[in-house]
Amino acid sequence: MKKSKYYIPAIALLLGIGTLSSCNKDKEVSPANTTKPTSEQNFTTAKATLEVIEELQNLNDLAMTVSMDGSASPQATGRIAAIKELPCGTVNHQVNEETGAGTITVDYGSGQRCADDVLRKGKIIFTVTVSAEGNGVQMNAEFVGYEANSKKLDGHYTVGITINDAVNSMIYTYDFKNAVLTYADGSKISWNSNYVINFGYDMGETENDTPIITWEMTGGITGLNRQGKAFSAQITSPLSLDVYCAYGITKGTYLLTAEGYSEAVYDFGNGQCDNLATLTIDGKSEQIPMHQ
Repeated sequence: MKKSKYYIPAIALLLGIGTLSSCNKDKEVSPANTTKPTSEQNFTTAKATLEVIEELQNLNDLAMTVSMDGSASPQATGRIAAIKELPCGTVNHQVNEETGAGTITVDYGSGQRCADDVLRKGKIIFTVTVSAEGNGVQMNAEFVGYEANSKKLDGHYTVGITINDAVNSMIYTYDFKNAVLTYADGSKISWNSNYVINFGYDMGETENDTPIITWEMTGGITGLNRQGKAFSAQITSPLSLDVYCAYGITKGTYLLTAEGYSEAVYDFGNGQCDNLATLTIDGKSEQIPMHQ
């Protein structure tokens, strides 16, 4: 059985994979009081929910990158005041050399356009604590003037990481409480969310062995949309990621609901590697391309 040092290259491989789907940033339409929304309005509302999911997934990916960068890793040696350039933004470590506890700041300055074509600004400061057993990390995020494409993000965001070397696995938990996404026009989306990722790895016994990586996500979000109407997005079939597929998630479904609108199912497929997910409402489907 491989020792824990192998999970770092495994995560590095994982982080090279794309995130959840890209969706059209259509404006959300207020539900009519007495008439059922049209199919087009249903699709527009569902895509607005997918926009929030994508915002969360981008943040989760960043947290995973920071945690596995070295300083926040339970069995890795920390670095004091180490500064490293990310693909977008600069990360500054202020951590204990032996434990990895401390703060990690991701700084986008006055604005940086990232590879996913999102303009980010401000800072995210992660305060890191390590469990007494040394196999777990908790990261609490503080958002300091942080914006993504002129949308300001606030709330209490916590990432938990537990490593089990006995079975070559890691569990990531992502919790967002009292989250608020404020748009340039002053409208807001608020929510609470919880996601769990089960990550398994077997790097093989030799360098020539093909690594076996498993990645599965469960959970969802509930909240109020820009019109103050209740919405939710719940994973009804676990999302599975194929690390050998350029598009990332290849299987699993979300159930999207919004007050006054028809339910929608967002389906990543049956495991085939492609760049399409399918959004189905009232028997009508639309395919949505994903990031590569």
